[in-house]
Amino acid sequence: MANQAAYGRVVQVKDVPSQQVTRIIVELPIESHVRATQVFYGQDVLVVRGAVPNQPYGVHQGDEEQGNELLPSESPKEDYGHCYQALYKAGFFNNPNVWAALGSDAEYQDWCRRQPSVITGSGDWVDGIGEMRCEYAHVRRAGNGSGTGIKPEYWGVPLRHAEHAMQHQNGEIAVLKHHGKSIETEQAAREWFEKKAAQMRTEWLKSRLYEWFGVDSLKDIPPSDFAAWADKHYLPIPAVFRS
Repeated sequence: MANQAAYGRVVQVKDVPSQQVTRIIVELPIESHVRATQVFYGQDVLVVRGAVPNQPYGVHQGDEEQGNELLPSESPKEDYGHCYQALYKAGFFNNPNVWAALGSDAEYQDWCRRQPSVITGSGDWVDGIGEMRCEYAHVRRAGNGSGTGIKPEYWGVPLRHAEHAMQHQNGEIAVLKHHGKSIETEQAAREWFEKKAAQMRTEWLKSRLYEWFGVDSLKDIPPSDFAAWADKHYLPIPAVFRS
C-alpha cells in the first residue's frame, strides 16, 4: 500500500480511565473522512504533534508493513441521561434486589471504608496501608430490618473512629452538633443520617455499574444493554425506561 496522509484538527481529548485509554476525536475534511472510514477505520494509528502549520495535530498513515496509522473520525456518543433520570424517579435503585445484583453487603461496607467521612470529609491515617480509612457505621432503623443485635444490610455510612464512637455513645444528634451541623432535633438527625446512607449506597451502585459496563457515566450505557443486564438478574425495569 502506498503512503497516504490525512491531516485534521483535534476537537476533543478525553481520558477514559475505565478502559485505560485516551480518546482523541479528530475532524477531517469530508473527502479525507470518507477515505478514512472506508480504508482505515478500526486500525492502529499514529498521532503526530505539529505535523503541518496551524494544525495542532496531524494524523498520517505509513507503509502497510509499518501498520495503518490514520486515526478515524468518531461520531459523538448518544447521551442516554434522560433514561436514567426516569429510572431514578421510578425508584429502581431503591430496590434491595438491585443492590444484591451489584455486590454483597460486605463489598459495600469495604467500599464505604475507603470513602471520606460523611460528617467531616476526612479519614484516619492507617500506617500499614499508607492510606486514609474510615469505619463503617450502620444506620439502624426499624424500617430497614434493624433490631436488637441485627444490623441492616446496605445501610451505613463512613465515619472516622472518633465520630463513630461518639455516635454509639452519645447518639446521632450529639455527633452532628459536635461537628457544627445545624441539627436541632433527634428526628432531624435521623433524617440526616438516612439521607447520607441512601446517597452513599447510590454512589456505590453507580460505581459498580461503571465498572460492569466499562463507562464513566450512566448516560453512556445504551438502555437496551442496561435492560438486558436487568433481565439477566430478574430485575423489573419500569416501562418509562424501556420507552
